[in-house]
Parts: sequence; C-alpha cells; structure tokens
Amino acid sequence: NNRGVQETTKGGYVQFDAKGELLGMEYALNAGIRYVKTEQSSYGLVGAVEATIERSYDDWLPSVNIALFPTQNLIVRAAAAEVITRTTLGSLTPGGNTDGFNFRVNSGNPFLEPFRATNYDLAIEWYFAPQALFSVAGFIKNVDSFTQTAAITEATFAQTGLPVSVLNPSSPAALNPALLTQPIWTLTTPVNGTGAKLKGVEVALQLPFSVFADGFISNFGILANATYIDSSADFIVQ
Repeated sequence: NNRGVQETTKGGYVQFDAKGELLGMEYALNAGIRYVKTEQSSYGLVGAVEATIERSYDDWLPSVNIALFPTQNLIVRAAAAEVITRTTLGSLTPGGNTDGFNFRVNSGNPFLEPFRATNYDLAIEWYFAPQALFSVAGFIKNVDSFTQTAAITEATFAQTGLPVSVLNPSSPAALNPALLTQPIWTLTTPVNGTGAKLKGVEVALQLPFSVFADGFISNFGILANATYIDSSADFIVQ
C-alpha cells in the first residue's frame, strides 16, 4: 500500500454558436472542439523496488448540438460528441495490496487508458402546456474500451517478486513459507478490455395538475421518466 498517483489536466476549447432558419424551421446550433492533455505520475512497489512511472496523453474532443423548432411548443434536438472518462486514481498505481489469508495479490496498472466513447443523441420535446413537458429521447454510446480485471490463477507468490514483509504477519502465508511456493495464488490487475455499445430510449413526463384542475390539487403534479437500455460487451471471466 505504499503507493500514490498524481494527475494533472490542461485543456482549452473553441466553440461556435449560430442561429437561423433551416428548411423553413428556426434552429440554434453550437459546435466546437476541446483539447485535453493529461499528465500522470504514479509510484508503487514493483517487485521489491519502489518505482515511479510517468506518462501523458492527449485527446481532441469534437462535439455538435442542434435544436430545431418546427413549432413554438415543439423542439427536436440532436447531438454528437467524443467524450472521455478517466480511470479511478486507485487503479493507476503500480502498487497494490496482498491477502495472505485468501492467497491473492492485487496490483494497479499505470498504463490504463481512459474510457473513450462516441455519443449520439436525438430527442423530441413537446411543451403542450405551461410548465408541462413530454419528451422521447434516443441515444447510442459506442465505448472504445473499458476497464476489466485480468487474473492469473495457480500462480506462486514468488512470481510477484514481492518480499514476504508485505504480507500480514499473522496470515497463513507469512507464518508458513511453504505456501509461498505453491501454485495457489491469484494475481489480479485492471486492464483495458474490449469496447461496448449501448443504445436506449428515455421517455419523460412533467405534468402539473394545474393543466386540468383548479384549487388545492393544482399545486401538485407528476414528474416521471423511464429508460430502456440495451448493451453488449465481451468480458474476461476468471
């Protein structure tokens, strides 16, 4: 557990906005691109040596959003964007932890890539009364890669190169050196797995009762939404 990671991000973006008329309909548009540079420095035990690993990577993230107004109370929205989500810091250190009771060694991976995806969205919003809304939205998310856990089973503790001192002194593995050379250990580390595809539909309703009622009941209303998602991915199963 002698480990740590520092992540520094720098970025900038350019955005263009436009309004006008398209196919007889009013529209509002914004489009742009964001540049992000990520610098990462992590340290931890690699074998019996404390190692520091530094790396950096760049991302260009374009996006575009458009809203069409067929009527005053109807809006059609569309969007497309390249996005990233960085891996959790705890997974980015070469260090980890040992379990001499269950014979496991878990280590991080400083070379993990972030989650990168291309998102597409399309929505129709109907404002059928004051403060009222009914909308239907569809989306597709193509994820290039996401983090999974890879495991080596039937390994020996000696394969890790770690000193026995990292084990809990009261654990069976520390008390019985013979267990260190037996192929009973599981070594795990996070890796970048294959991509995945998600697609779905969301339906939302905002209905104030003042639309059809007066008096006390008009102070209430309904906020409701339901989402259906279908996804597929390949997983590494131990």
